[in-house]
Amino acid sequence: MTGHKLLSLRIGFVLVCAIAVITSCKSQKKEASSEKKEQSQEAQPVVAAKAIRMKLNDKILLMGDVRGIREADVYPKVPGKLQEYRVKERQWVKKNQVIAVVDQDLTGVKYNPALIKAPFSGMVVQLYLDPGEVVNPPTMSRTMGTPIARVADLKKVRIVMHAPDRFVNRIHPGMPVEINLSGTDRWIRRGKVTRITPQVDPLTRTFLVEATVPNHDGLFVPGMFARVRVITRTEKDALVIPREALVSRNGKTIVMKVEDGVVREVEVKTGIVTDLYVQILSGLEKNDMVIVMGPDLFHEGDRVTIAEELHP
Repeated sequence: MTGHKLLSLRIGFVLVCAIAVITSCKSQKKEASSEKKEQSQEAQPVVAAKAIRMKLNDKILLMGDVRGIREADVYPKVPGKLQEYRVKERQWVKKNQVIAVVDQDLTGVKYNPALIKAPFSGMVVQLYLDPGEVVNPPTMSRTMGTPIARVADLKKVRIVMHAPDRFVNRIHPGMPVEINLSGTDRWIRRGKVTRITPQVDPLTRTFLVEATVPNHDGLFVPGMFARVRVITRTEKDALVIPREALVSRNGKTIVMKVEDGVVREVEVKTGIVTDLYVQILSGLEKNDMVIVMGPDLFHEGDRVTIAEELHP
């Protein structure tokens, strides 16, 4: 065999060995990559909830002050000195019940005491004076009169609110309201909107809203602070999911829907939004499962397993 042929055989052998080594390395890398991919696709546990149908209310939250359905200051009809009160604050009185007595005696002249009576049945919410103080009847404008007491009809109460002008076309008389007194965590009474002013205050950019609420048990008294939810719309069969399921991504509102253990990014259109739930107008159907805890951590194609399902 010539030297040239021997060299060719040696080069061919080296090439074959090199190809074998390269192929083996590629195979090992492919297996390692496949194993790593399988590890990265290990199902992650998630907390999820089903889309359900339920009644959902669209609400506006306002703040207001409690006032009697009727309130009036009581004035004397004659000048004199306040002799005594015959009632106490927070006492219930009937119409024409005596509230106070005014001594109208003048020097050298004797008059019978003047009786100051309640103008209607209600509660005495404030006594303004001390016995012995001088009192005067009101003038035509009532600017010079001396109020002796204030009486409020509390069988019903008014909740007086000032709503931002952006709600002027959303709140209407007759709409139901829910009342929560300051310091409580329960919506304890229902009523309805009974009055709305026809114009917006240009200084505060608000308009007056009044709601009337039953008060036969005397729970509400004038001066209380109340939180009011005005129910502007009710959907009796809304498709809803927990509010925490929503994700904002790339300018879209999406949810992470779970299908056969795989995450699917689904764009949704929303309607009524409450503290706990959001109405879904399109994108989901009843019983679809969505991730509700940390949904923004997942992406299309992620493998998951449902570790816990939340129920309303």
